[in-house]
Amino acid sequence: MNVRIIRAREDRAAVYLIVAVAILACGAIGMLRGAQTQDGPKVDVRNVPPPGPASQGKVEGHMPPLTAAGNLKEFLTTHPAPEIWLVFARPMGWNGGPSNNQTEGLKVELPAQAISILQTQWKAVVASRYKEDVEGLPDVESFTREDASIARASTDALQGLTKVTIDAPDGKRPISWREAEGLVHFVNAKSSELIAGSKEHK
Repeated sequence: MNVRIIRAREDRAAVYLIVAVAILACGAIGMLRGAQTQDGPKVDVRNVPPPGPASQGKVEGHMPPLTAAGNLKEFLTTHPAPEIWLVFARPMGWNGGPSNNQTEGLKVELPAQAISILQTQWKAVVASRYKEDVEGLPDVESFTREDASIARASTDALQGLTKVTIDAPDGKRPISWREAEGLVHFVNAKSSELIAGSKEHK
C-alpha cells in the first residue's frame, strides 16, 4: 500500500474535521451574539457547552479485511464501516477491588445510535472520495462540491454524536466533544485507507 497516498488522505481527513469544528464554533458564536440586548450581553447558559469529563475515552477500532472483487464501485460503496469503540483508563478499585493490570484499558461499546451516525458519515464520505480519487472529476467545482459533502457529513456526525449517551466508567453521560472529534476523524482516516487500498487492487 502506498504510504504517501494514505498520509495524504489522512491530512485531508484532518482538514475536513477542522472545517466541521469551525462551522460549529461559528454557530455557537452566533448564538452568543444573538443573546446580547441593549442592557448588555446576556448569555443563556443552556447554550454554553459544558466542560469535558475528567475521563476521556480513546478511540480504537479496526476495518474488515479488504477483499475487492467484481464491480469496484459497488464493493466500495457497500463496504461495511469500521468497528469503533472507546477505551478508558481503568479506574483504581474497578469492580470493587484493585485491578490486576492498571494499565489495561476498559473497552466501552458505542450504542446503536452512535453506530448509526458513524455509518451514515462513512457512506457519504466513501461515496465522495470514490468520485474524487477513483472515478476522477472534471473540474475544480466538482471537487469543491464533493469536499463540501464530506465536510457536511463530518459536521452532522460531530453534532449528532455529542447528543448520544454512553455508559462510561464514571457513569452515564453524553459523548464528549473530544471523543466525537476522534470518532469522526477515525471514520475519515479509514475511508482514505479503503480508497487507497482499492486502487492497488484495480
